[in-house]
Amino acid sequence: MDLVAEHSDTLILLDEGVILVQGETRKVLSDPLYASANVQYPHVTEVALELQKAGVPLEFLPIKYAEIMTCFKTSVGGLTDD
Repeated sequence: MDLVAEHSDTLILLDEGVILVQGETRKVLSDPLYASANVQYPHVTEVALELQKAGVPLEFLPIKYAEIMTCFKTSVGGLTDD
């Protein structure tokens, strides 16, 4: 899924031939139907979702490794892009 998130603009999530959700990659990966479909997330998205569960606020759900440092609403432990 890392490669899919990195290189696709849109996704279609199917379950036994039925479209569950389709659209822009980030929106599909953020959709609750994606979580219920038991499909692996990109690794960076998995980490971000766990951080969000732990109370870390995110501006958006990162789907690419390059996005991880810019997705936080506030500074986390002094982390910066530098």
